Parts: sequence; structure tokens; C-alpha cells
Amino acid sequence: MKTNKRTRAPRVLHLRKFRLQKTIPAGLRVLYSDHIERRGIELFELVCQHDMEGVVGKWEHGVYDQPSWVKIKNPKYSQVAGRREKFEARERAISSVGRLAPSK
Repeated sequence: MKTNKRTRAPRVLHLRKFRLQKTIPAGLRVLYSDHIERRGIELFELVCQHDMEGVVGKWEHGVYDQPSWVKIKNPKYSQVAGRREKFEARERAISSVGRLAPSK
């Protein structure tokens, strides 16, 4: 797979993040997450205190197409119950709007 005539596979995480940060336009509802080194436990504790779902950890020098990440979930996350149903309802709503759109 190629993007802008460059392959993504051999690029390590920190190089990909550097390029990604430069491509996200200001004002989008997308948040660039910088990396955290050596303070992962503190970060996870804050995530739990603020009732967030969890964090994703990646090896800094991991390459794109190798499994070099781990998802660490907050065991006390309050919004787990019914979460799947909310997403499924949202997908059905989006799908039904698409069917109602006029054809070109």
C-alpha cells in the first residue's frame, strides 16, 4: 500500500508520528497524541481517575506492519455497559441516513 508515493511499512513509529503531526490541519476534531516516555504508570492512573477507557502503548521503534502495540484498559471504566449497543445504534442511524440521501 502506498500513500503519496511512499510506502508506510518500513517507517518506525516516531518517524510516522512526526509526519502525521504536520499533516493534521488546525480546527479538526482530531487530536494528535504525543508520546509519553517513562511516565506510563502516572498517565494510566490519570486515565483511570478521569474515567477514561484506557491507553494504547506502542514500541517507539516498532515498524508499521508488525504488532508492536498493546491496549491497556481501565478496569473500572464506567461506560463499558451498553457501549456496544450505543455504537450499533449509531451505525444503524448513519446507515439509514445514507439510504435517504438523494441519488446523483
